[in-house]
Amino acid sequence: TECTLTWRFYDSDGLKTEEVSAVAHSKPAAKALAHEQMLIQQGHIPRFTEEQAKQRQEIQLALEEQRIQDACQRAITLMEGADINMWSSFLPSVMRAVLGEGDR
Repeated sequence: TECTLTWRFYDSDGLKTEEVSAVAHSKPAAKALAHEQMLIQQGHIPRFTEEQAKQRQEIQLALEEQRIQDACQRAITLMEGADINMWSSFLPSVMRAVLGEGDR
């Protein structure tokens, strides 16, 4: 399923129109992907490489499985190779898990 997203907005040059298209297995997934692409294109969220996205998913999985130390090590590795603007997509959840680990 394909989704085409169009944004119209004003900037210092006047009215601008930006358009992105995305294809996914369902309409909601295509819509979500199109919105993500637009936000990346406009500079509102960082672009992850495939490897960085995989590392981010591995951090989330480690957190879900309560492997906090593993998540920390994976986060450190990702931080060493990722732009600082990407940190906000994974670091807060790792920090919450580390802080909560002392409550057990």
